[in-house]
Amino acid sequence: TVISTYQNLSDEDYYFLSASIPINLTDWWKINTYLNLYNNKVIVNNGINKNEYSQSTLFFYGNNTFSIPKNITIELSGYYQSKSLFNIYESSPMGAINLSLKKPFFKDKLYLTLNFNDIFLTQKSKTFYNVGDLKRVTSSIFTSRTIKLSWSYSFNQGKKDTSPYDREDANEDEKERID
Repeated sequence: TVISTYQNLSDEDYYFLSASIPINLTDWWKINTYLNLYNNKVIVNNGINKNEYSQSTLFFYGNNTFSIPKNITIELSGYYQSKSLFNIYESSPMGAINLSLKKPFFKDKLYLTLNFNDIFLTQKSKTFYNVGDLKRVTSSIFTSRTIKLSWSYSFNQGKKDTSPYDREDANEDEKERID
């Protein structure tokens, strides 16, 4: 039996640097990237043993959006996370690649979307725990490889033009009483 608790964590330091970078390469190809570089340091002192764990991790997410003829949008996205540390658990690298096709109908009121998630079944988790004589390895394969067809319909009748000159201030009546 293994019982995990936060009671033995003495200290944890977490430093990170992140950036989001949108790029419009052409009028039909847009890229959005997100990078996060972080370092996690955990000190465990249970009175008998003092252990220190430290890991630098890179997380990257990228999304490419392609607008092709007939109003079809293709999105190719994915992420990668290098070896990481969560408390005293070390995780192996993992990631996934997704593909989405989107098509509007009826003057952009109805959208049909077809999603393929984790195409190559790479979203797998392997976690390592190593303290003293106790060593544990866990592996998980998530139910992440999916195909989904969805639709959405907008009942919106259009945007109302709200010019700042046409709007009445909430206190307009008060202004007229003073004049």
